[in-house]
Parts: sequence; structure tokens; C-alpha cells
Amino acid sequence: MDGNVVGVVSSKRAWVVGTRDENDYGAEGVGYAAPASSAATALENWGKRTTPLPQASCDIQAQTASSNIITTDHSDHAQARKVIQSLLTHGQAINRAAYDTAFAILTPELQAKEGGLSKWSSGLGTSFWRALTVNSISGSASELTVDSVLRTEQAAADGPDNQTCSDWGIRYRMTWDGTIWRIAEATTPGGPPKAC
Repeated sequence: MDGNVVGVVSSKRAWVVGTRDENDYGAEGVGYAAPASSAATALENWGKRTTPLPQASCDIQAQTASSNIITTDHSDHAQARKVIQSLLTHGQAINRAAYDTAFAILTPELQAKEGGLSKWSSGLGTSFWRALTVNSISGSASELTVDSVLRTEQAAADGPDNQTCSDWGIRYRMTWDGTIWRIAEATTPGGPPKAC
């Protein structure tokens, strides 16, 4: 307000997995504001550097340029928003190669059935969620069935029948754990995915 702020780097709220109840949100990241005088001094010091900093490198798998997933909801279920939020958190984490976060959306029983995080995530390096259409949600209390179509992109070598774009008819069984809807099962009752 006094004209002494350079800018705000980030300011947002994001849904957090595993918090105390469905209304408990946490802040993602940290936002900073800096006085212009501090920024000017830092800029001057950076300009005087004679040795560039080495480029950072890491061994994480290639990530998609965007973790955005197009969503369409054709259901009228009261829990649709919360169910879709869980599925989106799962898919966005896959897109960002944050496989531990995606794995955390699975129930402990499904995690064990999948053989643990390393085995479950071993084939996801080139797979990205692009669109999720929820056609219907049925059930009540703490268990729901979600019929959906998920569009993914992947390297041909990792896709079914060498598909680089696939539409999967997925039926999710979701369970409420007191905090979030978790994926208890994912099946493809219509058979293998179709090429986009």
C-alpha cells in the first residue's frame, strides 16, 4: 500500500491430502514480498558475479508441461465435487511425477495389492492424464461407484497396442476414510482402452 513492495510471488490455497476433515485446507508453497531497496541490492550483486552458478540437474523422469486435466461431470451426486477432487489430485500427481502423492490416494488395501509404490509407479514415466469425464456416481454412506472415461497420453511403447492416446472406461470404487475419498479399486468393465 505504501509502494514499497516489488511483488507477490504466489498467493493461493490448495487442497491437502490427509488433513483432519473435508473442510481442512492447507497452504501450498510460501508467498514473499520484498522491499524495492532489497531487490535493487540483490540485483546489483547478481550483476557483479563473474562466475555463473552451475546448472542444476536431477534424475527425475520427464514431466508433462502441464498438469491440468480437463474435467466433465455428468453426475448429480452430492459427493461429486469431493470425489472428483480426489481423482484430480491422483491424476495431477501422476502428471508431475509425484508418485508418492498419487499413491497416497489409494486405500491401504489397494496399495498392498499393487505391491507398493515402486512397483505401482514403475510404468508411469511417460503416462499423463489429459481428461476425466465422470458419467455417473452411485452409492451412499462411505462407498461410492464412479463410472468414468479417462483420457491418457503415453509413449507408444508404454501404451496398450502402441497407443499414444487412450480412452479408458474406468469404474472406480471409492471409500470415505473420514477425510477424503480414496480409490479402493479401479476396473475396466468395457475391456481395453480405445485409441483417441
